[in-house]
Amino acid sequence: CDVEEVLKKVLPRSEGAAYYPEFDAAGLYVQSEDGLKALWHVETERLMKIAKNPDTPLDFSSKRFLQGDTEKGYRDLSKFCQKVLTAITICLLDNECINAEHCGQLSDHHRLSSLIRQVSKGQGAAESFASMGESEPQEDALRSLGATYELINYISAVLTRLIVQTSSGSYWQTNVLSVLIKRITKIKLLLIDLHANSTIAVRAAEAILSKVRESGDTQQKRGEMDEEEECEEYMRMVEANEKEGTASFEDSQVAAHCVEQNKFRFGLNSALRHILMSLRFINRSGLPATSFEICAVAYETGFEGFKALLFQDRDLEYSATSDLDNMNTAHSAFNILNQIVMHLKHQSHEHEAYTNGLKTTLQWRYSGDEDNRSGQVDIDLVGYSQRLQLNSMDEVITVMVPLVMTCPVFLSDFTSFRHVMALTGFIQDDVQPLAEGKFGAFFRMYTSEFASMKRPDVLHLSEALECGFFSRSGLVRSSHPPPREQHDATHRLNELKKLTEYMDEWVVDETCVTVSCPGYVWGVIFTAVLFAAGGLGIGFSVGQRINGVDPSNLATYLWVVAAFIVLVGKSMKVKEWTWNDFLRRRVRCCSVSELQSVTRIDGQLIIAKLLHDERRGSVLNIRGPYNSAFLRRSTEGFSIDRPISSSTLLISGLTMLKVVTAKGHALVCLDFRRGTDLRVIAHTPDPRKEHLICEQIDRLQPGASATADGAQSQTKHAFSRSSELKWKRVQGIYPQMDAKFV
Repeated sequence: CDVEEVLKKVLPRSEGAAYYPEFDAAGLYVQSEDGLKALWHVETERLMKIAKNPDTPLDFSSKRFLQGDTEKGYRDLSKFCQKVLTAITICLLDNECINAEHCGQLSDHHRLSSLIRQVSKGQGAAESFASMGESEPQEDALRSLGATYELINYISAVLTRLIVQTSSGSYWQTNVLSVLIKRITKIKLLLIDLHANSTIAVRAAEAILSKVRESGDTQQKRGEMDEEEECEEYMRMVEANEKEGTASFEDSQVAAHCVEQNKFRFGLNSALRHILMSLRFINRSGLPATSFEICAVAYETGFEGFKALLFQDRDLEYSATSDLDNMNTAHSAFNILNQIVMHLKHQSHEHEAYTNGLKTTLQWRYSGDEDNRSGQVDIDLVGYSQRLQLNSMDEVITVMVPLVMTCPVFLSDFTSFRHVMALTGFIQDDVQPLAEGKFGAFFRMYTSEFASMKRPDVLHLSEALECGFFSRSGLVRSSHPPPREQHDATHRLNELKKLTEYMDEWVVDETCVTVSCPGYVWGVIFTAVLFAAGGLGIGFSVGQRINGVDPSNLATYLWVVAAFIVLVGKSMKVKEWTWNDFLRRRVRCCSVSELQSVTRIDGQLIIAKLLHDERRGSVLNIRGPYNSAFLRRSTEGFSIDRPISSSTLLISGLTMLKVVTAKGHALVCLDFRRGTDLRVIAHTPDPRKEHLICEQIDRLQPGASATADGAQSQTKHAFSRSSELKWKRVQGIYPQMDAKFV
């Protein structure tokens, strides 16, 4: 797309006799229409320049308004974000008024009233932020506004780059960029006098609310139906009315325009709000404002190059995704983040270092196929990571904005937005993701105060990664001591690849796993034949040479031994082995212990493979006694007769998080196995969702007790599934990797 094409979408639409309402209109807040068009031109040229030059470095500059990375700097950033959030809410309120006036079925009283209250509360929150510190001198008001504008410019620049790098379709880029341009232009106009503009918006909305209540055109509250479903339902109603002759062609065109404009804004609304809310200081972690860590890890886990993204946000809440489309979007987001960080690294010596800062530090490691032409990408994230000290709030914001855009919540919403756009256009409007590539990423931003507040009973995400808990090489047990084991990681990954290829040859049905074992069967048969042939040989060779000994009896005895060897060989590995399967050199295993005995593969690796394949469409039913972690639980089927270790769960995509409950502590499982769109473990649980949990783990700890030989007793936890467990805080990742879950 080019500037003229995007600008055409930005300008108000006028075709024929139909009147198309303008979304994100700024007429109430600007004195000159020509001035507004000039602003649109400026924003369009700025963002299109960024879109057309993907290698141009991006960074944030507050024009020296924000100084060092101090508590005041973070609170100033929160104040900026609160103002922008209030302006965004005004935009949503104005657009909802358009829906109420022109497309009543797309609006309802509750949503309109709620937005009016939010604008009023947002205005009060912005004022309270200003009163938390010293009152801002009048001469600094313009500088503060300029810094807020720079924040908007930087966020929109990073978003533009993500929009362009997630899909190359002209329909996607033109429409989304035009909506972004109109939105940020209106936000800047609203920020000039946020108090007065909030009053204008609320008064206009209250007038429209009274009008639509009297006419009864809007819908009542729709329960669980989201905005996208509302748009689809509304379009079906309009099309039905047009067919029945109760609606004109112009009415249907206006309705289609409103639906289209609403769809174009769903994703950007959530994207902007997520970024700004992540930059604010909300203090949901219970830690001081100056103590935080943000960590994102994208890695290959389990089998077959299965990628997952695990994220720990500023409030120490955890989210994860393993959906392929989400991971493709994450690849673009991490590539943008890495590009910004590398530019910042090269420019850091030119920036002024401020004293008395929080010593905010960035630690990262990134590898992607876009930077590695050889095709070999190290995606196991094992090895040295780079560090960079951020000396100012400008540098902190430069990194924090793209970092929070790697959050699975943001990526899931943004990917869903692209899906909506793909289904909105015509057949020729292609919105396809870019080619999938290999990558691995680890980015961590933290303050020195947070680094000094380590807890012995939990691990944060970065600590678990540094301990190697997320390395796929951990699926293969090593017999080497720890120093040699680290150098042996590559060898174990190659061994894991061979084992994966072998396990993929297994035949799985509803109740068992069938494994080919020609070596074992031929060994048993050869041993039996050897005894039987030996008996015949003895009979023929001895003949009548030994007085009183019948050679046939000796041969019969050896034949019995041969038959006994076959029976023992058939019964030693599995409970039941039919002659048909035995002669076909295959065995049906009905439990982990049987499969381990036949294949000599570690039982934990077998369990990890079953956990992985379950989300791939496996038909295998899983029975107990230790099947709580599986989804296809049944009273009949393949038996999990070995307890599952904590390390097996972690590498398989199930992370046990320690939470604080009314009775002490409990474990909650963050399940992000293959194909998971989004999973979130927040400080406040969602009562509608069921979790895999272990309650009251404090009473189950072995403590200082030891066995007779002096060894520490092994920790065991009982799994259960429940949606009733309530907790008030997530503390971190459960650190005991040798613990067993039964």
